[in-house]
Amino acid sequence: MPTGTAAPITSASEPLASLAIVVQAHPENTDLVRIGGSGLTLTSGNVLAPGQSMTFPIGRARNIYALAASSGQRLCTNVI
Repeated sequence: MPTGTAAPITSASEPLASLAIVVQAHPENTDLVRIGGSGLTLTSGNVLAPGQSMTFPIGRARNIYALAASSGQRLCTNVI
């Protein structure tokens, strides 16, 4: 999970989703995770607390960016 500068949640080679992509902040995280587009900052986007998830109806996970204020935070993804 990047800190300071937002980055795509997957590499360019991830598979195309058929319906959606589910992104979950790992339940053992100790800080909030922000999810959004390429302009994501620590004061924008959607906030995920540990264990929370969001579903994105888009075709590629690399269009979703993530950012955390502290290191060691993790995300779980599920391509549907």
